[in-house]
Amino acid sequence: MIRTAADHQQPLTLTERMRSATTADHDKSNKLVNLKLGLVLTSPSLYGEAVALFAPVFAKMENIIEQHKDHPQIGKIYPILDLIRRTPGCEADMEYFLTTDRRIELEVLQKDKSISALDEYLRYLDKISKEDPILMLAFVYHQYAGVLAGGQLIKAMVRKAMGLSKDTNEGVEIFCMKDDVAAKDVMARLRRILNEDIDLSEGECKRLADEGATVFQLNDQLIRSISGTNAWVEASNACLKRILLPLVGIGIFIAAYSAWLVFVKYEFVHANEFDHEGP
Repeated sequence: MIRTAADHQQPLTLTERMRSATTADHDKSNKLVNLKLGLVLTSPSLYGEAVALFAPVFAKMENIIEQHKDHPQIGKIYPILDLIRRTPGCEADMEYFLTTDRRIELEVLQKDKSISALDEYLRYLDKISKEDPILMLAFVYHQYAGVLAGGQLIKAMVRKAMGLSKDTNEGVEIFCMKDDVAAKDVMARLRRILNEDIDLSEGECKRLADEGATVFQLNDQLIRSISGTNAWVEASNACLKRILLPLVGIGIFIAAYSAWLVFVKYEFVHANEFDHEGP
């Protein structure tokens, strides 16, 4: 049962408030992610492109945390930055799944701001960094919780879909913790900092809870942009063939079976007519 501030019980913690305020957004985003994953996980290069889309977001966030290491609230996150940092893992996974030429192409697209959803995301992070850095705490919580919690399930799915070894972290570095620290322990430490170490007013807590909707909106826009590339087209065509070929085969079987039934019925009727004909 979720506690509320109106109850005569202990009030909700900051992370509980942020999670509760985005329940609907989280469910909607999960459906979108699952829909895209169905195709993304059929193609190593397409999965690499998906990682490449989010890599600049994590890099931007981590740079902002470093820039605000002396900020009274953001600075509390800085001591665990090396534990939660995802940029090196993104780089390793992109190198594993993408050719050098494709990585260069993606970098050019990002620098030219050709990927509008990504450009909007990065510009928004720059904006709040300059004007209202405390809102970064909402991005820190939702983005890193996604990796530290749900990301562990995705890691297992990626390994299975791509045929990766469980003995190494190749291809799934984005989900792996530094020095083999357990993801749940890092998440517990992040949650403790947000709930206990950072002083926030009631108004600031409410603004952070409300900001979660923006986090999911920007994430969803970025996820929807995973389409139109050569890898996407190739994966879509391959998936379509895997679906259509069996359907065509089933269709041919049904048509043949229907024709056979018509033939049998015709023969049966005419055979009866012959049997009833007089001399």
